[in-house]
Amino acid sequence: MTIVIQNGLARAGPITLAIYREMIMNFIRRIRFGIAAFSALAIAACVTNAQASNEKPATANPKRQVVELLKSIETGDSKPFAYINPDKYIQHNLAVGDGPAGVKALLQSLPKGSAKVNTVRVFQDGNFVFAHTEYNFFGPKVGFDIFRFEDGKIVEHWDNLQETAARPSPSGHSMLDGPTIASELDKTEANKALMQTYMDDLLQGRRDKFASYFDGNNYIQHNPLVADNLTGLFAGLQALAKQGLQVKYDRVHKILGEGNFVLVVAEGSFGSQPSAYYDLYRIQNGKIAEHWDTIEAIPPRGEWKNSNGKFFSRAPTTENDMTNTIEKTNKALVLEAFDTLFNKRDYVAAGKFWSPDYIQHSAHIAPGRDGLFNLVKGAPTEMRYENSLIMAEGDLLMLHGRFTNVGQPAAWIVVDIVRLENGRLAEHWDVIQDEATRAASRSGLPMFGDSFPAR
Repeated sequence: MTIVIQNGLARAGPITLAIYREMIMNFIRRIRFGIAAFSALAIAACVTNAQASNEKPATANPKRQVVELLKSIETGDSKPFAYINPDKYIQHNLAVGDGPAGVKALLQSLPKGSAKVNTVRVFQDGNFVFAHTEYNFFGPKVGFDIFRFEDGKIVEHWDNLQETAARPSPSGHSMLDGPTIASELDKTEANKALMQTYMDDLLQGRRDKFASYFDGNNYIQHNPLVADNLTGLFAGLQALAKQGLQVKYDRVHKILGEGNFVLVVAEGSFGSQPSAYYDLYRIQNGKIAEHWDTIEAIPPRGEWKNSNGKFFSRAPTTENDMTNTIEKTNKALVLEAFDTLFNKRDYVAAGKFWSPDYIQHSAHIAPGRDGLFNLVKGAPTEMRYENSLIMAEGDLLMLHGRFTNVGQPAAWIVVDIVRLENGRLAEHWDVIQDEATRAASRSGLPMFGDSFPAR
């Protein structure tokens, strides 16, 4: 299930729709993938220099280490590079390749002394530290960085960057101003749970609950295209809708928090561009009071310079709060997709679940999305799909199911493996076997469910 939020710029004074259009299109251009190389260069530089440094940190303070590490991009100080474990470091910025060769290629384009770094906020949630930073590297940028620590060393990194807006928001805010220090640390888990419920309601389309998460009309907004207050947000939705642009959230990958600050990492699209959303919320008295964000375009898989993906974590499940939620969401999406296509035969709705670039490995189905849809169109109208088991690991899912009334003497027992990309089914493998009767089963157990077929 996806939720579409038509997010944008609210009316402010005499600003015309033409100016809205100009600002929105400038915003779209700023979030293109080219800016991703900045953070990749920064962290790549850290990894390379970490291999050359033998200095040890004086104390284990992960937040301080992250601030010092990011600042060293500007200062060239080698000491913070010792905070990284170069043997385990996993990079999720898709603009940097794996291994030393990818790092060196990026470093060649890094002018010495050109970067400026100012970390405005830094928070810690268990083994994760997340920072909100002002950068200046080939132009000003705002970024969120997430670092995972293991045995006192940084072993994994995610980020999301956006060029700094050329002008303040309609209400006069920058992308970075506002409170910076976490408070009410005893409410961390409650606030994370609040945002989990909020995102669940959005993803499930429960729009009637939206307003209940806010304190009346009070809401401070740092997105450069949106005014303060819920009235400003709703006006912004209307303005962007007129441009034919939509903000669409498909799934949540992480929810991290410290006290009254909560960061939500999500995947979706902005207009037609697959995008990553990092949304930072300040919670006050159990309500959403303030919001900062960055939006970054996700390049096609063929352009990735590593295979780690933008979101998936290598952290142990106990450390990765969102693993079960992500996989639960992915399971629900695939089961809904199968039901929509095979049982409901709603091809328009099914088109939203299957990628137009769908890759088919089955020996029984013609290539692409059209090959699958045409197969279903030609199948008996009585055909039905049942699922008995579904498993997920990240964006890969395996289903054990049965197709009945297929126009053959026996039903089909099928194991399907699907890969999701940008919230859609992007690739498929399968194994198909006729369902065995009791007489034909050497194991004496049914292939599907608790009983053998009647035939």
